[in-house]
Amino acid sequence: MSTSVRYRTGIHADYDERVYSGLLGKLIGVGLGRRYLAGTRTPSPRELGKIGYDLAARGDFSPLFAEDGICAALTAVRALEDFPFTSSLGSDAIAQTWLNYAIEQRAVLWWGGKGHSAAHTAYLNLKRGIVPPASGSAELNGTVVAEQHGAEASAECWGMLFPQEPERAADFAGRAARVCYSGEAVHTAQAVAAMVSSAFAGGGVDAILNAATLSIPAESSVAKMIVEIRAWHATGEEWPHTRERILERFGGTEFGEWHAVPHFAGVVLALAAGKGDLKDSFALAAAAGWGTAANLGVIGSILGVHGGITNIDVCSTWRASVADRIYLPSADAGRCVSDAANEALALARIARDIARVAYTPPKKGARFHFELPGSMHGFTVECSGDSPGLAMVRNVTRKSRCGKRCLALIFSGVDAQRCARVATPVFPPCEKDGDGRSAAIPGSPTLYPGQTIRAYVEANADNKCQAGVRPFIRYYGDNDEPRMLRGPEKWLMPDSRHEFQWTLPRGFEARHREGTLILHKSGAVSSTEPTLLQGRPIIETGLEIFSDEPADGVIYLDYFTWDGVPSVDLGPPHTAGRAWQCAWVNAATQCDFGKGAAVLRVCQNEGVGMVIQGTRQWTDYCAVANVTPRMVKSAGIAVRVQGLQRYYALLLTSGNKLRLVKQLYGTSVLAEADLAWIFGQTVELSLSVEGKRLKARANGKDYFELDDPSQPFDGGAFALVVEEGCVESGAVRIGAVE
Repeated sequence: MSTSVRYRTGIHADYDERVYSGLLGKLIGVGLGRRYLAGTRTPSPRELGKIGYDLAARGDFSPLFAEDGICAALTAVRALEDFPFTSSLGSDAIAQTWLNYAIEQRAVLWWGGKGHSAAHTAYLNLKRGIVPPASGSAELNGTVVAEQHGAEASAECWGMLFPQEPERAADFAGRAARVCYSGEAVHTAQAVAAMVSSAFAGGGVDAILNAATLSIPAESSVAKMIVEIRAWHATGEEWPHTRERILERFGGTEFGEWHAVPHFAGVVLALAAGKGDLKDSFALAAAAGWGTAANLGVIGSILGVHGGITNIDVCSTWRASVADRIYLPSADAGRCVSDAANEALALARIARDIARVAYTPPKKGARFHFELPGSMHGFTVECSGDSPGLAMVRNVTRKSRCGKRCLALIFSGVDAQRCARVATPVFPPCEKDGDGRSAAIPGSPTLYPGQTIRAYVEANADNKCQAGVRPFIRYYGDNDEPRMLRGPEKWLMPDSRHEFQWTLPRGFEARHREGTLILHKSGAVSSTEPTLLQGRPIIETGLEIFSDEPADGVIYLDYFTWDGVPSVDLGPPHTAGRAWQCAWVNAATQCDFGKGAAVLRVCQNEGVGMVIQGTRQWTDYCAVANVTPRMVKSAGIAVRVQGLQRYYALLLTSGNKLRLVKQLYGTSVLAEADLAWIFGQTVELSLSVEGKRLKARANGKDYFELDDPSQPFDGGAFALVVEEGCVESGAVRIGAVE
């Protein structure tokens, strides 16, 4: 968390909180725009209240947080993490970031087709070697595509990175926008970044709109549009009349249906007429009817930063429904399941790096720390047969073990038959289709067997009796039915505390208390057969509160985190089920799943394709796979995968060669040796990483052992790699370095 020290212009004590509230505003706005406020009239306050109730009751947000505007906004700024920051960092670095994280037709961008989607068109240009700004230019793509709306919906983060520096924020937003857009579309992105940056200053809406016009060319249509809308509104006319003027002035033949200017006019109108009130501005933008989800997201970001957490808390029901959850599918497979609090602090860390100020993560880097006001990190209360919603969760100010806030688990009605559970997702939703299961949102679990869960809890001093607490995980069991595995338990007397440390096993016996299997909607399932977690992705994790007699009280969760090396075979379970397939992120032309020696069959028509599983937090580990190349230019395994352009790989290549390569926006051969192999022959490949040290084996023989002294990757997932052909692999073993 930031301190009272003012590091530089705009980074004050509440900077982290303002970034967090800006992201929450975007999530709420996009959610409302996509699902509820797409009409052409202004909803009444009563209707808005009902909408909030409906959101909380449904709790259906998984498709929302894979929305391309959110993914694009949080992906583009990763250029500042992956490339050394300089003031001249340009569009080319951001273009490389798109190529690294975007999975064609599947993740990050709007894949609407060449000549229809500006982002898709520019992506195809980048693949052909056309660099920015030509990749998004009107000369190459035509004005209709190059100036379509969309750039503004992914520009807010640049304003968050440069608080109270609207011109600098607009400059970087323009560099990012020119990868995919040109002309007026770029100006809308610059205007949004400037408004978000200006919102940190604490002035009114007029000051925010002033920042927009001062950060873009005065002769641009966007600047003229902002000036005219403000002038019309200043006369005191009702907003519907202003909307009609916008249609007359900025609609019709000059600006088509998809053009950035009329869409962005809805944002300007809502800000001017809403006068800084978040709910009113949401309603006005929705009623204006242009790009509802994108416009509400932009307004939520601006007014979230402007009013801070206080402004977001006005939308408390919507905020509770979101519970911080975000899904960010990309080639960084393990980042898919995320939350607004951690994404906000990631942005704050980048901003401090730019300012060359040291950053100290909350609670020694705990994954879920609850240090931002109201933060939930995705934790929600379970409502099921044996746990019928017997708890509430509240983020509270309370001196913790190493912080200032924690999550209060307020439970009541717990007894010998009913418990209270709170949990957070660690795997994106896996939905059924006609043929079994398919991943609606591509992403890997963030938690695996072999890793150690750590959670620190305290019992309220005012509790009347003791209560039992234990961590648990829920995973896909037989036939992909959700099952639960309990961890070690601790009875907490009032004013007592405990730190759990639970290393998840590769397998367990169901008859043991800590291995009890629970169906999500029903009671216990008895079994005496050992159960392996291989091929059973973990869905969620959390805490369970139980008691032998009626009990109520409060348990404070200080932090919840996990670390360590996974110990798991990435393959199918020993029983029926297809959910394991969802854990693989497909960045290849085709990926088929089977058993035995062909657990994975990956085909790539041109270039390099990959299927990826794991997280950026995997650091030192060993990966072993039996690889069978069918017809390939090269094929093998990769570790510390940080996208499609950042990884180490051990490859079988033409000419009977074995190569250890580093992919960093280009291929470097670290080592090469002769190895006789043929199509259809299985080769056991092993690649381990420990610090800067890489060690490679093939068919049980040591081949390479060396250090990577230049820009070594510090962590990343596993991938099966194939270049122009087809490769098969059995289950992949991930474990500690020997």
